[in-house]
Amino acid sequence: MGSDKSGNPTPQYNPRVGDVRELVIVFKPERTVYLAVTAVSALTLLITAAVVIYHNHADPTTLTLLFGSSGLIGYSANRVLRMWSDAMRYVMTSSTVGAKNE
Repeated sequence: MGSDKSGNPTPQYNPRVGDVRELVIVFKPERTVYLAVTAVSALTLLITAAVVIYHNHADPTTLTLLFGSSGLIGYSANRVLRMWSDAMRYVMTSSTVGAKNE
């Protein structure tokens, strides 16, 4: 670990962090689509559920079909979070490998 002009230790730059930044920029449109799909699906689900319950049409079959669409919400949210998980695993793997080699 180096130090700056005042003698304070500075963290070493991990080159994989730059790689992750580039990937975040490249996949920004995909993440935006997944986030939009998640938001629209959740909003549609909640509004439809409120309308069905308000009009007393909330039988078990209707609610089962209605909340079955929550799978889309779960899938799209999972895709957004998976990218971050993969990015962190990529950075942390290089950090532990670098620490073992020192």
